[in-house]
Amino acid sequence: MSSKPRLLALGLRMPLSSLLEVYGGLYSLLGSEFEVKEVTQEHDALQWLQRPSDYVAVLITDGAIASADGKRIPHKQVCLKLQQYLEQGGTIICCGYMPSDLTTQAHEVFPKVFGVPWHRGEYIRSTFQLNPGTCLGSVGLPAMYSMKASHLGGVNPQDQALYTATNDSRVESFVFAPTPIDRSKNEFPAAFTKVFSGGHVGYVGDMNSEHPSSQVVLAMCRFARTKANAATALAPGVAVAACNGQEGKTGQGGDQPHVCLRCGQSRPKMRLCGGCRKVRLCSEECQRASWPQHKLVCGKQDS
Repeated sequence: MSSKPRLLALGLRMPLSSLLEVYGGLYSLLGSEFEVKEVTQEHDALQWLQRPSDYVAVLITDGAIASADGKRIPHKQVCLKLQQYLEQGGTIICCGYMPSDLTTQAHEVFPKVFGVPWHRGEYIRSTFQLNPGTCLGSVGLPAMYSMKASHLGGVNPQDQALYTATNDSRVESFVFAPTPIDRSKNEFPAAFTKVFSGGHVGYVGDMNSEHPSSQVVLAMCRFARTKANAATALAPGVAVAACNGQEGKTGQGGDQPHVCLRCGQSRPKMRLCGGCRKVRLCSEECQRASWPQHKLVCGKQDS
């Protein structure tokens, strides 16, 4: 059994063998520090997502969970589990074929499941510089490099955009003129941010598996590993319960306590969601705060 921390690579459309044709360098780099567990079937994904303490981050490697028409969420139960994972402090990283699978409508997965107002932007190559203002910091990240990427709009340029165009950035193409990048669009090739009460979402839009982009994904995974280790060290019982969403009786028989979907706290009396009956909340305030996002995958309709 591997002693390395595990990453869960979720690709319900594209098998790992296909990913390795383009992203072999990424998986080789990740494999130097992590065990990468590939999951390609929905029932396997649901089983693994029930055990989030068994991995430090989830890689979304294709767009299977993104809708083709923006009106529905495919793999709804998987999306529910992913949202719970984020709300309980997990880290999700969108990479591989995920950016290329984002159609104009499919980007709805970001606000509906991940809780961020990001949307699909332009697809261009240029040279971008690191923004050290995100919670990811700058350690282990390339200061500047060229990438051909599917950009995201709706990203906060101060603390979410991981790489940004400079005043000197130009379109890099053998076909199109080297026009300056329109920075007023606020579209970015990579992003990382905190969501809900402690989860994190990362995005690397590189289409060509540039080595510096693999380093960016690795840095996100290292961040997730450090966060998971710190949570376990500070509060082992609560951290495990918060990650696992365990259903043990609070304070009885040595079982792990229930934890709030929104804030991760445990109370003597917890509210069970009447829609999915899978998550609990500690107060009316947390129930109201979590509902706008949770309702999208809960199954309960507004009355």
